[in-house]
Amino acid sequence: IAELQVYAGDKRTIVEFGLRGAVSTWAMLDAMPDDGKLIGVDIDPDAPLPPRVRDDPRFQFVVGDAVKVKLPKHADLVMIDASHEFAPTVAELVRAASLTPDVILCHDYLYRHTPQVKAAIDGYTGPGYLRDEPYKLLTVHPSDWGLAVLVPR
Repeated sequence: IAELQVYAGDKRTIVEFGLRGAVSTWAMLDAMPDDGKLIGVDIDPDAPLPPRVRDDPRFQFVVGDAVKVKLPKHADLVMIDASHEFAPTVAELVRAASLTPDVILCHDYLYRHTPQVKAAIDGYTGPGYLRDEPYKLLTVHPSDWGLAVLVPR
């Protein structure tokens, strides 16, 4: 959570793919400026949003596939924590990059139950997203889950 807050601290527009319990959402909302906006995208219309997220005027909930929903042309930060499968994660990375953020954060990079997240980011299988695209892996914040940080090349 502390790492998310560091990255969100000066960002005015954040887009998050996949909300789950919205723990990362509230962490970023707590850190971002008062005039910021966080757009949370999830396929589940009943995603469990705690009041501290749901009632925050800076938060907008969008139901749908992050690759397909309408989003702003630019975001300062994109957080990916959605499908956890190889091909959808690659598509999410491509969509995130299209928003030209300063940073893309990817949760579950080291999580042993979601190896396709790491594979998609590292490009060990399939087309190799990072070999061909404008973002590179800067660092990974270690934990059981791992937070990968991608920045422009």
